[in-house]
Order: sequence, then structure tokens, then C-alpha cells
Amino acid sequence: SIDTWIKFTHPDDLKKSGELLDKHFNGELDYYKFEARMQHKSGEWIWVQDRGKVFTWTEDGKPLMMFGTHQDITKRKHSEVELKEYAQTQEILVKEVNHRVKNNLYAISSILYKEKDKLVKNKKSLEFIEELINRIDSLSSVHSLLSASNWQPLNLTELCQDIARGFVCTVNKESSVNLKIDYTEEKVDSRQARQLALVINEVFTNIIKYSKVPSKKLIISVQIKSDKDNIFITLKDNGIGFPQHIIDGDFSDTGIGFDLIFGITEKSLVGSVIIENNNGAVYKLKIKRAL
Repeated sequence: SIDTWIKFTHPDDLKKSGELLDKHFNGELDYYKFEARMQHKSGEWIWVQDRGKVFTWTEDGKPLMMFGTHQDITKRKHSEVELKEYAQTQEILVKEVNHRVKNNLYAISSILYKEKDKLVKNKKSLEFIEELINRIDSLSSVHSLLSASNWQPLNLTELCQDIARGFVCTVNKESSVNLKIDYTEEKVDSRQARQLALVINEVFTNIIKYSKVPSKKLIISVQIKSDKDNIFITLKDNGIGFPQHIIDGDFSDTGIGFDLIFGITEKSLVGSVIIENNNGAVYKLKIKRAL
């Protein structure tokens, strides 16, 4: 009887149960359904799914008879609690890992900045340190983007824009930079994002270093296209273009920048790189779609 329900149902659940019953009786709900705690004969509290529906009404429209079921859902409820606790633990762990990674990248950058101050008269070593700082900054930027998105796929336009912003600050104040980056819905997963960040970082480094724009107005364009299998990224500047020996594949006097661009794109991103001159230097990247 209803007295059994009232006697053994947890007091905190009785009120909500009564509200739902009233809504069913008033015609607001087609049927009654509620999950409540009930006291077992052993004395412990178990979870019960309570379902019911009125099937006989009085002449004046009041409920007369209803039928329903009680189902023990204790195991399911306990599993839900465990999953929730696990999810909370994982969220805390991810936040801690993200925090430590960011701190470590910041610490490495700080050390490099100190070393940079010691190398004011050594131009070659100074350039090497600056390039290392830029690489770490690009990794830090993509890490922040991935962390903010809970490590979900990143929009490719946003990734390019974020890396490009850091390079605008490195250009001589007497020059200006005009960035033109295509908007795309295309996304890359977290693995591709980290690797692509390094590649784009190296391309921008080369553009800043070698473009030598006479008009002191540097224009960088990024075009993004795709098909069902690949993503195509074309980066172009309005500088003097590549020397012929670089077009021919001789990077012996350029440091490791080109080796990183080709190595990461071909091996890690399963793609290819073409460099050419067309009213400036042009980098054509093709990477295999992962999503």
C-alpha cells in the first residue's frame, strides 16, 4: 500500500516523489517515474526505480487505481557515483599535468633568456638561443590552446593565428607585418597540433629571417584547403624569395630550421613539403588528415 512506500522511502525523496505523483494525477505527466532510496529489511538503503501509471479514474476525474513496478537499481547508482568520482580525479590530474608542463616550459624559456643576455657579442649563438625560445613559445601556445579545449581537436586557423601573433612581436619596430590567414572549419587532433605548431614556427622564423622586404612592409599569407584525405597549407611572403641552392635542396648554411620543416612534415605528419619562389618565398605543406 501507499503506507509501505511512505514508511520505507527515504524522507528526502518523499517530497519529490509526491510532487511528481501530483503532476501525473493532474495530467501534466503521462506517467510517473522516480528514483528513490528505500530501506531494505537488512537495514541498509538501496536505490529503487519507481514507475507507475493510473489506469482507472473516478467519474469526477480523480485517480482510482494505478499499476507500476519497483526495480532495484543500486548497482547502477553505485557505478554512476564511481564514474563521477573517477572523472573528477582525472580532471584534477589533467589540470595538474597541464600546470606542470606550462611551468616547465616557462622555466626553460627563463633559462634561455638568461643565456641570451650572456651572448650579446656572439651573433650566431644569440640567433640559436632566440630560435630555441621561439620553438618553446610555440609549444607553450599550442599547449595552452589544447588545455583550454580539454585536448579536443583544434581549429587550424586559430592555431596558425596564435603562432603568428608571437612572431609579429619579433619583427623590427621599423617594419610592419600584414597577416592574411584563411578561415577554415578544418581541425587537427592534439598530436598533429603539437607537430604542426613546430613546423609553422620554423616557417615563420625563416620568413622573418630571410624575407628582407625592401618596402619594410612584410606580408604573410596562409591559405588552407583540404580534400577527403589531406590538408594543404600554403604559406607565402612578399620577400626576395629563396636562393637557388635552397630551391635545389641544399640547406647546409641554414641551420636546422629546414630539416625540422621537412622531417616533421614527412615523418610525423605523413605529408610532404614543396618550396618555391613566386613573387616571394612559398612553402606548400601537405599533411594526411587524421580526423
